Amino acid sequence: MTARSLFGAAHIAWMLGIVIAAALLANLCRHNRIPQRGLRAVLACLLVGCEFERYIQDGLRWPNGLPLQLCSVTAWFAVAACITLAPLATEYVYFLGISGAGMAVITPDLGSQWPPRFFITHGVLIATACVLTFGGLVPLRRGAVWRAYGLFFINTVLMGIFDWRFKANYWYLRGKPGSFSLYKWMGPWPLYIISVAAFGLALFWLLWLPWRYSSAGRLLASQNLQGLAPQQPVGGHPRGGGAQNARRDRSDRGSLPFDRHVDPV
Repeated sequence: MTARSLFGAAHIAWMLGIVIAAALLANLCRHNRIPQRGLRAVLACLLVGCEFERYIQDGLRWPNGLPLQLCSVTAWFAVAACITLAPLATEYVYFLGISGAGMAVITPDLGSQWPPRFFITHGVLIATACVLTFGGLVPLRRGAVWRAYGLFFINTVLMGIFDWRFKANYWYLRGKPGSFSLYKWMGPWPLYIISVAAFGLALFWLLWLPWRYSSAGRLLASQNLQGLAPQQPVGGHPRGGGAQNARRDRSDRGSLPFDRHVDPV
């Protein structure tokens, strides 16, 4: 580990590397240029490996040294999403993975020592969220923001109970992080918890915008409204529409992942 500065050359290089890797993997997956099941297996293994490596290096201590930080919990949701392609798990990983891990990478709470594994772990989580969604494996459904936020709220309440009972500070519910972060402008405890909750919801809505205003997102919303499963029929053409619907299908794909059926691992 070496001393680093916030938004210094090394920090910016890590952030750019994560963004480029996530975008590249999602694009390759979306265009079927990489085995999707193999990619999901690799991402799941990386997530598990990063978590267990941290357990081995840092150890597990009760009650303040447990794998209960936000990104650790989200990582296990990501493993489940990679294996099962469950829509709810994917939605949780998309919103919490990108917003939570993204903020952790932008303002890491690591003092002056920044181990590479920190950026690798959070980078893999962000890449997994992008591959699952923008890679076309599990397109988001209508109401995804509220389902993910509701699950996040339930997890926050449970973590708050644990923090209160055992005097821990997971998810920073009993105190702000020691290093520079957005918490600095969120007000004193406990008011900053409300500010962070509102800021998190705003981030969720921003992450929903690419789906809301894309042609693929509008088509998915229409299908979900009608109770239809987003699945590409065998043969690659919509049912009952002939060449006209086939052309409409191609025009609706837009720049985001179009719905297609992918078998779970």
